[in-house]
Amino acid sequence: MKYYQDTAFSQLHATINGNSSVNCPEKLYINLVCRKHCDPLSANAPDKQMPLAVFKGLIDGTAQYVKNYALAIGGEALFLKDFEKRLLHIRQNKLSNATIDLHTFGEALTPDNISLLRDNSVKVNVSFCSPTNNLHTKISGKSNFVNICENLQKLASAYNNVDISYTPALYVRIHKLNQNKLLAMTRLAKELGIKRIGFWLLNNPTYKAAVSSKALRNELEEVYRFMDKSGMLLWLYPLRVGNHVFSGTQYRPVSNYILNTNCCAPVVSSTVDYNGDVYTCHERSIYIDNINNNSFIDIWRGQRYEYMRNIVNAPEHMPEKCKTCQWANRK
Repeated sequence: MKYYQDTAFSQLHATINGNSSVNCPEKLYINLVCRKHCDPLSANAPDKQMPLAVFKGLIDGTAQYVKNYALAIGGEALFLKDFEKRLLHIRQNKLSNATIDLHTFGEALTPDNISLLRDNSVKVNVSFCSPTNNLHTKISGKSNFVNICENLQKLASAYNNVDISYTPALYVRIHKLNQNKLLAMTRLAKELGIKRIGFWLLNNPTYKAAVSSKALRNELEEVYRFMDKSGMLLWLYPLRVGNHVFSGTQYRPVSNYILNTNCCAPVVSSTVDYNGDVYTCHERSIYIDNINNNSFIDIWRGQRYEYMRNIVNAPEHMPEKCKTCQWANRK
């Protein structure tokens, strides 16, 4: 038996240049628009986006500390009419060694947007769910698969000479409908010029959740081998799949290890939703306060946040969502 120290959460911080201060998180997630609104009209509705003044205030109050801003982990920020203005505000105020991430669904990656992102050194992660048009339509409800693939090819080309850690990536949520298509997706990604891919298990809603089977573990192991042979970067992957954890080149029984299940998320990261709500992590597990009531820095340093930093590692007190958190090897 051995200690198993790795956690998937640490993968999210692999390229961040260290925390500059305990006074602020090193990584700040900002949802610019509501997660449920991913079309241009809805994204620009006043009540579905973070007001520009509030956004600027958040950046101004944190820019001297934050090492990585992760934009729009839910909705499509590129649909915002003032997205460029927001991006430039971060670029002009952030630390010189701070980085910017953007999560997108790929539809809004127009040539102008691609140039904007490349010129401002934004690391782009694109949600991707299928290697075929039919399955993409079934999962997403949209028939824009061909358009997204074309956009990905243009995006990859624009970042061709960038260090692989900062090239555009696919972010694949693994669930019942696509868990046997992961290798096919990886092969397609390579054809499109994508060099970086991340995978994550979808647990909720349960009727969509991936089945933690030997077949899934085998599929993932095949993907990892293919990516290694192809010189691709696996930037995110599930360390634990059911009762197995990844060690060496394959998934092995959990019983062989004593797992590290500690959560450090509330110490190094935080999430601010489009309406100003502040949460302890990007999963929005624990609500803390709202930046319309207090400044983010005051919230971060406040008593409730400090209390919740202890709660997430106290089994008898932590929320149910924390008890099954994949990021900390708890499921």
